[in-house]
Amino acid sequence: MILDLRPATIGTNGAVSLEGTLAGCVAAFIVAWVSKYFGVIPSRWGPVIAVAGIAGMLLDSVLGATLENRGKMGNDSVNFVSTVFAADLAILAVLIVEAERI
Repeated sequence: MILDLRPATIGTNGAVSLEGTLAGCVAAFIVAWVSKYFGVIPSRWGPVIAVAGIAGMLLDSVLGATLENRGKMGNDSVNFVSTVFAADLAILAVLIVEAERI
């Protein structure tokens, strides 16, 4: 489990593995690279996109281990909140960096 690192059965909300976490990190970097390659984002923002994606992935696991396991959120809600969190984190980082450049 992500909160206390206790062993958990495969498929349990909030359960993480080293392999799955590394795969999520690689996926975040691939999305950032593809976004840079096709000109969706400027090159300098690639690391921000990757870090925001990783943060969203980790929040998804925390929400799954807490609110989803208690029945207070469904899987779709957890995914939505985690995605919005990652997007907001990236936007906030860009706004802060751009404000510092002015």
